[in-house]
Amino acid sequence: MRLTTERLELRPFDRDRDWPDFLSGLVLDPVVTRYWADFADPDLSDADRERLAADEFLPWFEEGLERGLVVWTVRTPRGDFVGVSGLMTAEPPVGGPDPEFGTLLASRWHGRGLATEAGRAVMADAWARLPVDRVIIVLDSPNPASRHLTDKLGFRLDGAVFDDAGMPYLRFVADRQTISPLDVGAAQVHAKMGAMSVPPIPTPRFELVSMSLGFMRLLLARDLPRAEAEIGAVIPAEMPARLDAFLQFRIADLSVDPAAQPWLGRAIVLTGPDGMRRIIGSCGFHAPPGPDGRVEVGYRVEPEYRRQGVATEAVHALFDWAHGQGVDRFRASVAPGNVASLAIVGRLGFRQVGVQMDDIDGEEFVFELDGWPPAG
Repeated sequence: MRLTTERLELRPFDRDRDWPDFLSGLVLDPVVTRYWADFADPDLSDADRERLAADEFLPWFEEGLERGLVVWTVRTPRGDFVGVSGLMTAEPPVGGPDPEFGTLLASRWHGRGLATEAGRAVMADAWARLPVDRVIIVLDSPNPASRHLTDKLGFRLDGAVFDDAGMPYLRFVADRQTISPLDVGAAQVHAKMGAMSVPPIPTPRFELVSMSLGFMRLLLARDLPRAEAEIGAVIPAEMPARLDAFLQFRIADLSVDPAAQPWLGRAIVLTGPDGMRRIIGSCGFHAPPGPDGRVEVGYRVEPEYRRQGVATEAVHALFDWAHGQGVDRFRASVAPGNVASLAIVGRLGFRQVGVQMDDIDGEEFVFELDGWPPAG
């Protein structure tokens, strides 16, 4: 039994084959274990950590197998250990009869969208293979990456629960109806249909042209001539390198859920007086609307076109389009030192609601906007 995605291969966890990698790649990595309460003691030796892990994880994995719940070892196609992802039995009182989804990735693979890519494959397998209607995620720590993953996988907050010692946890729930768009069969049907035909979004000066899966793969491969032919515009030479992380995230998303394309990356295309079409930036939402009906916006403008209102015009048009789809709740994450972006979210009416630590970009201010279009 095996699952494959755009960048990953998943096989059922095998103790003899996978346990050494689990220990070296996860248990002995302080970045991975920083939220594990049992591993917080700095005086624990590596041998102590390995014993704790064996006592905690191996029985959990084996108990789940009795119910058909699989923990998958996640590797690259060439065999590099990435982590584990799968379904396990949930311990009462914070759990219950529903299986629990969990994932752990080695820190060298953080920030590339691989947890989402693997998680979607795991959930699609669960709905297709198991007689379950509900899956939960239980979080017991302020881990922003895990909270983000619950949104990406379509889980919704179910409420707070408490263990026997009175410790609080957050429980998130997904049911078969909630996650059905991620079903493998549906994804295969979309893939056979080829790239979606997504109309561009016009602005007063530009067009926001949807980036197809084929275009993004060509751009990631630095095949500029074919990528330009695919999108119908000249591409800045440095654009593929600048968008490398973005491309990896969006390729993973579209590989699993092609129907998400209208919400994701768009090229900001300027047509010059000579009729030449040039890409001068990019924008889009990180994902389709989550359970709370909110979408997170991102944007980037090529250096020579900055300070000309390009990003503001593009984001305004994106929000107008989203409003037409029934969505008027938005989020933006901005680095504290990005003065231009801070000014943009200010002009659009965002308010700061928090601070987060991004795996790639570091500290970010988090802003939200409820209601569109703006009054007046």
